Amino acid sequence: MNAASPPAPSLSLSLTAPERDLVERAASITGQSLDHFAAAALLEKAREVVQPGAIRALSHRDAIRFLEVLDSDAEPNEALKRAATRYRGRHG
Repeated sequence: MNAASPPAPSLSLSLTAPERDLVERAASITGQSLDHFAAAALLEKAREVVQPGAIRALSHRDAIRFLEVLDSDAEPNEALKRAATRYRGRHG
């Protein structure tokens, strides 16, 4: 959670009694409130799921090619122009 931004509306979770007891126990062991523990665990899992898709590892060959393209003075082709237009339409 970002301390600079106000909290979003609450999130409701359905847990069985044993699941809630387990989460409450874990929160207690860490010295956190149930809300703080649940939010931290949820955010940690979300980052774990999202992060692999955010990083692309390139082979040495692909990295060299990528740098060559960045350094070239070539004009963008039509496919790249269409992709840029789509991106601007979706992301402003």
